[in-house]
Order: sequence, then structure tokens, then C-alpha cells
Amino acid sequence: MKRAEIDPSRKAATIETGVIAGQLDYLTQAFKLAVPLGSCPAVGVAGYALGGGEGSLTTRFGHGCDSITRIEVVTADAGVHTASAQENADLFWAMRGAGANFGVATSLEFQLHPVETVLSGHLKYPLRQAKSILRFLNEYAPAIPNELFLTAAVLPYPGERMLDVAVVWSGDERRGERVLRPLRTFLKPLEDTIQTNTYLDEQRSGSGTPDDNDYCSHRKSGHFEQLDADTIEVIAEHTSSAPTEASGITMIYWHGPWCSAPHDNAFGFRRVGFEYWIHAYWRKAGERKRSWEWVEQFHAALSPLSSEAVYVNGLENEDAERVRSAYGNNYERLSRIKHKYDPGNFFRVNQNIIPAP
Repeated sequence: MKRAEIDPSRKAATIETGVIAGQLDYLTQAFKLAVPLGSCPAVGVAGYALGGGEGSLTTRFGHGCDSITRIEVVTADAGVHTASAQENADLFWAMRGAGANFGVATSLEFQLHPVETVLSGHLKYPLRQAKSILRFLNEYAPAIPNELFLTAAVLPYPGERMLDVAVVWSGDERRGERVLRPLRTFLKPLEDTIQTNTYLDEQRSGSGTPDDNDYCSHRKSGHFEQLDADTIEVIAEHTSSAPTEASGITMIYWHGPWCSAPHDNAFGFRRVGFEYWIHAYWRKAGERKRSWEWVEQFHAALSPLSSEAVYVNGLENEDAERVRSAYGNNYERLSRIKHKYDPGNFFRVNQNIIPAP
């Protein structure tokens, strides 16, 4: 199911749901347009966007679900429906943020956004400087403009593990240089690769984490509002004792109008602050126990410092309370819509919403 149609005059794309992110980026960038997508080219667009969808354009243009304008869906009774603002509006609201619970999407229409080049790259620091950099980010991040996407991660690097600060600026380049100057000059990094790139090249650069086809992995995610002293201490303590070179934590700073106020869909993770996920990767069977326990212990130590919010696409096989947290205040309305379209909970192999009685 790979059919895709681009209408550059309407700035719209219609795709079947076998299209993956890298393919859609290639198609839309031929017209200097884009859908807000993540940085992993192999991820399926439909599942990603219907679960919210976040990436380097989110703080400026919204999440993937915010750009969906129409969905074709097969529901549990084998009915084929069009969901949009004009047709089956309740289903349209629900699927943009909790889509897998209500049916099988067979096509999606997206509103496209203009983007051609970005100012992007990485600043890499020795792990011993992590506390200083994180303290600086805690002061720097709340004032950044909507055009700036900012992440900080402990990732493997040849010879040692590093703190990697990555940026994508999608606005005016000269203004971006001014905004990034304090970040680039606070401490001299071991490496500074920030430069003008095509958006397509930035997307193809990937996430910096190992390929799941080559590694086993375990992850836990969450959110905290700021990098206060206690949070930084927990991060420093656990990253210094990671079980494998490819184990660490990634944090994205969310901000701007798309990340704070409610919008006209069911996506529940709209929180200013740092989304994080703790990740361990291993190849040898003997590394599994220690890696798994490290993730669980790290997450348990961060939990008292975190909000209850969690991104639904960041959940693994977790309990019902965590699923409710992912949908937030939208859960009860979602439950009622679930009863209307799937009262028998046929679509349950997901972050499940229980149909209302």
C-alpha cells in the first residue's frame, strides 16, 4: 500500500498506509514541502502520525496528527468510513492521537508545510561536562523561539560516551545563528557540526541510536518540566554507570503553542518541558539482565521528579495507568467514542482504550 499523491497547489499529500517516513520525505521535498516527521526514515508514517508524531518541525508546525486533514478507515464492523472535520468528526478527533484503537487506516491526507533548508548539527561534549551543559540548557531552553528543535542525549562516540546536543533551526538562518550563539560558545565542544543543510539531508541523518535489527533493546519514557539540580544528579549518576556503550538517555525540549494548549484532536501529550526516554541496547545474551535492570532503576529514580505525562508512541508493554496518562484528560471521551465504533474492543493489541459501558 505505497500509493502517494502530492498536490503542490493545495499543499496536500494523500498516502496509503504502507508509506514509510523516508519515502514521504523524498516525495514532499521534491516540492520543497514537508509533513512534520521524526528522524527515523524506516518508521511507518501512519502509525507514527496517528499516535501523535513528533519531530524537528513540531515546535513550529505541530505534530504529525495536527497536519492530518482526512482519514480513510476500516472499522471493526468492516465498514469503510471517511473521517474528517466534515464527516464522522468524532472518529476524526479520536484517531488523531489514538488511531490504532478505532480501526485500520488505509489512507491519510496531510497538510504540507514549506521547508527546504535548515540550520542543524551536533555539539559533542565529554561526559564529565554533562552537569555543566545540562544546567545551562535548563536556563537556555525556556527562552528559545518556536523555530528551534533541541535535544540532549548520552550516546556512543568513537572511544567513549558523550553528551550530544543536537539542534534543528527551521527559520531565518541569520536569526538562527544569533539564537544558537550562546549555546555554541558556553563551553567549547569537542565537535561542532552545526551548518546549513537541506531538510532532506537532516532527516536522512537518523536518530543516532543503534539499529533495532542489530541490537536487543529496552526503553522507558517520561517527562519532567525542568532540569533541576536533583534531576541532573540522577542523570549524571546513572549515565556514568551505563551497562553498555550504547545505553543512555535522550531528552527533547518541547515548547511553543503546539506543545502547551489543547488542540482539536485526541493527542494527549502536549506538555512544555523535557520528554525523555532511557534506552539500553545489547547484543550478547549475558548483557540482557544488567541492561534491563539499569533502565528500570534509572526510570524509578527519575519518576519522583517527573510529571505523569508520557508520549503514547514512547510506551512499550506497560500497565493501564501509564496508558491513561498517555491520553490524559481525553481518555473518558475516547472511551465513549471507542464504545460507538468498537464496543467489543476488537482493536486491542495497542495502548488500549477500554470501551465505555
